[in-house]
Amino acid sequence: MDEIIENKTGLNTQELEQLAHMLKAIAHPARLAIVDLLSRNECLHCTQLMESTGVEQSLLSHHLSTMHDRGILARVKEGKFIQYRLADERMAKIVECLVQKEV
Repeated sequence: MDEIIENKTGLNTQELEQLAHMLKAIAHPARLAIVDLLSRNECLHCTQLMESTGVEQSLLSHHLSTMHDRGILARVKEGKFIQYRLADERMAKIVECLVQKEV
């Protein structure tokens, strides 16, 4: 089956599964908002993301952890704060494509 998918799409099953896994990780309004915010800012810490999204701290931490575990976000510890940035710029491009409106 891998050969059939690869021949028709140019992607093998493993690549398709990896992409689907990443898309599932941003398939939530709060996560899309986080990706959008980080696409417009080099990095933000949890408090900034919480204030900008209106998401409670515990839920935001869950979203950030999930996206980090799936390779979408990177984190950098700066003193007692953790800063987040996009680890995969493709996610910013996906969100950008989704919000573009045709005229």
